[in-house]
Amino acid sequence: MGFCSEATISRIYDSVLQGKKLAEGECRIEVVDSHFVSVGLALVVMAGARLAKAGESWRRVLEGTQRAISQVSMLGVFDTIRYFKTS
Repeated sequence: MGFCSEATISRIYDSVLQGKKLAEGECRIEVVDSHFVSVGLALVVMAGARLAKAGESWRRVLEGTQRAISQVSMLGVFDTIRYFKTS
């Protein structure tokens, strides 16, 4: 199972999907778009890891990570918009 950062801001997701196509038939690969970067991604991965470590099935781990994605919210606070102006 591969967890990727937000597909709309990272080309990594597309690369992982290409890798999945190349390995088709050799092994089971599930690609999960976490919809997050940084801490949000870590929380989703840790939720899946806990389930896998507990011996849950592949399907239950995938369901649990999807549930974690729906429960995580991220909020960013910036003290200045200076860098937004230049980008």
